[in-house]
Amino acid sequence: MKLGGYSVGDAVWEESASAVYTATETGTNRRVLIRVPRVAGRSPDSADRLRRDFDIARSLPPELVVAPIALERFESGVALVLEDGGAPAASSGGGTTARLA
Repeated sequence: MKLGGYSVGDAVWEESASAVYTATETGTNRRVLIRVPRVAGRSPDSADRLRRDFDIARSLPPELVVAPIALERFESGVALVLEDGGAPAASSGGGTTARLA
């Protein structure tokens, strides 16, 4: 996966509608998570869902959610950029699976 402004790593979480990748923001070296639709931009509903998740997460106390950073253009849709708190990936067996935003 490629997203301008980010060096994208491995997928750490996947479901039927979306996937989450580790990434580093180019220039700042800030670690982030990037959530994208599994079929990027092919459904207006997937972009609307990410926008809604971004708005909801911004309105909640930061200790309750993974903090949203930005919505970025991705292919013909959007990607949700989230703060990487450094928790073990759910796929690594390091904890329970949590729903992101």
